[in-house]
Amino acid sequence: MQPSNIQSGPLRLLLPGFLSLALLSDCKVVEAECLPYDAACQPLAVSILFAKRADSDQPCNPCKVFATQATYDGGLGGISGADSHCNADTLRPAGGTYKALLVDSGNRVACTTANCVTGGSSEHIDWVLQRNMQYNRIDGTPITLTNELALFVFPMTNAIDTASRPVWTGFDMATPWSATAGSLCTDWTDPLGPGGRSATSDNTGYSTGMSNTTSGCGTTAALYCVEQ
Repeated sequence: MQPSNIQSGPLRLLLPGFLSLALLSDCKVVEAECLPYDAACQPLAVSILFAKRADSDQPCNPCKVFATQATYDGGLGGISGADSHCNADTLRPAGGTYKALLVDSGNRVACTTANCVTGGSSEHIDWVLQRNMQYNRIDGTPITLTNELALFVFPMTNAIDTASRPVWTGFDMATPWSATAGSLCTDWTDPLGPGGRSATSDNTGYSTGMSNTTSGCGTTAALYCVEQ
């Protein structure tokens, strides 16, 4: 048995047992003739149902950023917990995956030197921004671009949020884009920790929009969430 046609568009597949399946999906179209319970067709059916077009693996462009509606104390459940909060938030747009614009001591790192001046992008660990990308609010309002090192260009055209709210980030003031040692609520697991670095969501500069103050880990703040 050989496929007779492959192209982009809706999926129309004749499954073993003369079961016809038509789906609107991001898969390839394969038309084939199969006898009932033809074992040769079963691997084909599985591979087609789970195959994605190559362009579906491409990142967002432009990408969206939002500040969560919900607020949390510094015990976020670590970086993975923060990412989960982003994807569960009521403001999250349908579709896409979001990660928190939040750094800690080693699980998510933007830079280890100011603006990654020493090691460039090699300083990133699980970093959430892409290089040379446009980032917008969820309503399409432009926020800013990133540079070659996948860092926001400041001042931003528009702030991430229109309301003035505290947002957990972990970024250091004196060494831009690095994590503030001792102000990460024990890698965002401890609501009783000594403090966590936070920003103000309606500001367009690094010094306030990314790293404004150190807040007690028991206080609550939103998260910046970035489309991947």
